[in-house]
Amino acid sequence: MRFTPKRRIPKNAWLPLLIILITHTATYYIPMVLTAGYYHYDLTTALDRAIPFLTISIIPYVLTYPYWYFGFLLAGTLENKHFFHIFVAIELLHVTTFFIFLFFPTTVVRPEVTADTLCGWLTTLIYTMDQPTNLFPSMHCYASWMLWISVRGQKDIPLWYRRFALIFAIIICICTQTIKQHYLPDMIAGVALAELFYWAVGKTRLPEKAQAFFSRHLLFR
Repeated sequence: MRFTPKRRIPKNAWLPLLIILITHTATYYIPMVLTAGYYHYDLTTALDRAIPFLTISIIPYVLTYPYWYFGFLLAGTLENKHFFHIFVAIELLHVTTFFIFLFFPTTVVRPEVTADTLCGWLTTLIYTMDQPTNLFPSMHCYASWMLWISVRGQKDIPLWYRRFALIFAIIICICTQTIKQHYLPDMIAGVALAELFYWAVGKTRLPEKAQAFFSRHLLFR
């Protein structure tokens, strides 16, 4: 799928897209710093212990980063009202997640990994870069799920891509478990909150108000 002239991002969507990037980053890193000395809760369940550890899961896990970049750019090209529905939902979800991370810090016990294979090396790298905190809800899960929601039912988006977005979101949810970056409650909460916020925002006029604000202000023209 290409960004043809029909798929151009309108001017009023560029700043919201930048805000999504900034708030996503801030939601992850700021609570990590502020809760460094706090007690972190371990949400391990019996099912979590039964899930196998598969280092090959690191490949789709890492691919989420370029996928998010492309997926949100694509969301910016969608019908303007729908894009702002997604924008408001993901921003409210970021704010909620920020305070959950702040007041309910969580951690995960990771398995030992050897860097004797490509997947093992990648897993070790991610473990080093991505600390075992800020787990509930899973940002990997809710961001990927929201990107599927963004194209779900959008007839002007090719069917193959809509199916891919759903399949990839499911794969990411599974990989967060098999790479032992998250527990089941993190995954379930991430998907549930994405659906809840999208539904709840649809019951309000917030998307229309956000669209009007970013459309009429001289700074965003």
